[in-house]
Amino acid sequence: MRKVKDADTRRIKIKVSGLARLCDVEWINRMKPDYAAFIFFNSSYRVGVDQAEYLRKKLAPEIQTVGSFSCLSCWLIADLLGSGMIDAAHIHGDCTPEEMEQLRHLTDKPLIKTVYIESPESIRKAQDYPVDYLMYDFREEEGKSRDQCLNILLSYGPQKREFFLSDRLCSTNLKETLLSIRPYGINFNGPIEKRRKRDPAQIQKMVREIREMELS
Repeated sequence: MRKVKDADTRRIKIKVSGLARLCDVEWINRMKPDYAAFIFFNSSYRVGVDQAEYLRKKLAPEIQTVGSFSCLSCWLIADLLGSGMIDAAHIHGDCTPEEMEQLRHLTDKPLIKTVYIESPESIRKAQDYPVDYLMYDFREEEGKSRDQCLNILLSYGPQKREFFLSDRLCSTNLKETLLSIRPYGINFNGPIEKRRKRDPAQIQKMVREIREMELS
């Protein structure tokens, strides 16, 4: 999972989460996001290892696969990365930088860590994670609005890690948010479903809109 930059512009990376059916893979192969994620924790889109392996074989080779985990199952994650079934691991659950270091010792493959924005301090602490990328999200129940979290992120300044934004942080104004925050990529999950199934029309619309953008 290399960071690709041109001299003058950079394309925002697109990560689509929750592939669970063969038809999902067929749509993804046509729309060509950069990353496709299999969810291995309790979710409507949870897949087993055998199912993910089957779908991965059907995925276009230029699309990199990510395994999403809710907790730090170091040996399982390292095994899936080592086998080549997934190209990167995304950890959503609570864990400390020291706990993540255990996984880092087991693999040199790309790691992503979800961090919930609560204050500038939450972003500062996130820089200590021994990962390749962060993924910023927010929790409404913790008292901060989407706009407040974006303002915290925008005012923080340069970071040690490149980062993805959750689609939840971009749901009110996608283009304006991406142009102001300038993330490495965006993670799509919630807005791309219809009747609890992935909606190809929504995926296509969002991929096309982002593909038309470039960061200078």
